[in-house]
Amino acid sequence: MQKSEPDLKTTEPGWDVDAPSSQEEKVPEAKNDEQPRLTGLPLYALLLSMLLLIFIVVLDITIVSTAVPRITDEFHTISDIGWYGSAYLISQCSVQPLSGRIFSFFPFKASFLAFFAVFELGSLICGVAQSSKMLVVGRAICGIGSAGLTNAILTIIGVDSPRGKKALYMGIAMAISSCGQIIGPLIGGALTEHVSWRWCFYINLPVGALTSVGFLFTPFPDVRDKKADGSMQGIFMGIDIPGFLQFAPSCAMLLLALEWGGTEYAWKSATIIGLICGAAALFAIFAVWERRHGDLAMIPRSLAGNRAVFSACVTSIFNGSGMIILSYYLPIYFQATKNASPTQSGVYMIPSFISQVLLAVATGAIKVRKIGYALLPLLLGSALVATSYGLLSTLKINSGAGEWIGYQVVAGIGRGIALQMPILVVQSAVPKAKISSGTAMVMWSQFFGMALFLSVAQTIFVHVLKTALHEYAPSLDATAVSNAGATAFSSVVPPEYHKAVKRAYGKGVANTFYLGLALSLGAFITSFGAGALKVDTAKSTDGPKPATGNNAGKDAETEHS
Repeated sequence: MQKSEPDLKTTEPGWDVDAPSSQEEKVPEAKNDEQPRLTGLPLYALLLSMLLLIFIVVLDITIVSTAVPRITDEFHTISDIGWYGSAYLISQCSVQPLSGRIFSFFPFKASFLAFFAVFELGSLICGVAQSSKMLVVGRAICGIGSAGLTNAILTIIGVDSPRGKKALYMGIAMAISSCGQIIGPLIGGALTEHVSWRWCFYINLPVGALTSVGFLFTPFPDVRDKKADGSMQGIFMGIDIPGFLQFAPSCAMLLLALEWGGTEYAWKSATIIGLICGAAALFAIFAVWERRHGDLAMIPRSLAGNRAVFSACVTSIFNGSGMIILSYYLPIYFQATKNASPTQSGVYMIPSFISQVLLAVATGAIKVRKIGYALLPLLLGSALVATSYGLLSTLKINSGAGEWIGYQVVAGIGRGIALQMPILVVQSAVPKAKISSGTAMVMWSQFFGMALFLSVAQTIFVHVLKTALHEYAPSLDATAVSNAGATAFSSVVPPEYHKAVKRAYGKGVANTFYLGLALSLGAFITSFGAGALKVDTAKSTDGPKPATGNNAGKDAETEHS
């Protein structure tokens, strides 16, 4: 591959400039080609808006869960329940890689505003929905908007954060997104109970308007690929529409199979097998297409073949999956064994969120900024999360608050240290023109991992729960008990069997934590792919810095910030 030429950067009034670093050449005039940065009030207004926006985007994933009963009552159907969540996730995962290419070819701010408008439009459609099908369509539109927004938000944080503070802001962003997932059901339940389920979606409109104050009049960084062909044909091939038309159906079919398998259809049914085979066939075609088109592909070859990027994506699959398992199944433990309401179970999850935020701040402010290496936080964080899952798997129905609070704190510390690191690795290992594509790959990996292993966890949970019910209370109808739910089983189970059912629920949850333990160990192993890559060091120079050996693709002109 030919040696890349330095990207030409333009500056605007009000910007402060840090010099980029280049892997392949040292250019004395580097300051003329550097990436502009916001400073002062405009910078912090933009970052605050991005943090608030990522909160509502991630909140939208789980907020609908507690509103489903009221929605089904109003629309008089339960056939679309699974679609209220999966439509959002499927469209988000399908569009995520494409969004990275869009940001590489079109003005960043205009593209961001387009995705923002799509997200708000989807929220409005959900809020005014007059039928279940209309609500599903609105959720799918929201998912498309959220795909571009998550990518753009993390790209902005990566490019605009002051030198040495990127890890701090990225850690806060990931902690806030975790908070959105955890308290989504709480907010959804409160709005549904005291106002209307429609406000689970209307809430995005005023909050979105509030965030727009911080970004409408603020200049955005330019992350476009300056060497890209700007003709219509060049844009068509550069965005890789043919690749997207292969990837999106493949992703949708696989996620549908995971959503329906074991619930709507048996895993051995023709429908599920057909979806999985169709997904595999389309993905094989997509892989051949991507390989043939090199850096013009939706997933550029220079990124796909980059060891640090590949490692970060696989680690994100494991990290994201581990995070979602804890968020979904620990509340079930609280509700089934501690008689906690959905609101109380959310309150009981606060220790993991607080510890994650505090350690994200500490990691960004001290460890990463001073040490600079990504590997240590990745290994330490993964080890702590694995330890927490091992501890959580020992919880019994009579375990005290000191145990489940302490174990959550360990999990939160591990997540606060490690969760943001894969994004920092990618943003440090690729040229600025490919940051949006690299970030999209990491976020797709995280969301896809959530969908994949949440399905695996649910299969494990249901199987172990029914097996344990047969063991502890053989006279009960295991299917009827499990269908009643974690909080309502007492209405269908005689009092003398309540303890047995609680034990069964505890055993089912414990086995999902074993899966979380395995995923965390997987993250520990794949973290070694980061090697000696440095990210977001406090020490900076005005000129280019030599790159480490494993932080670049073949054509990288890596620019650290």
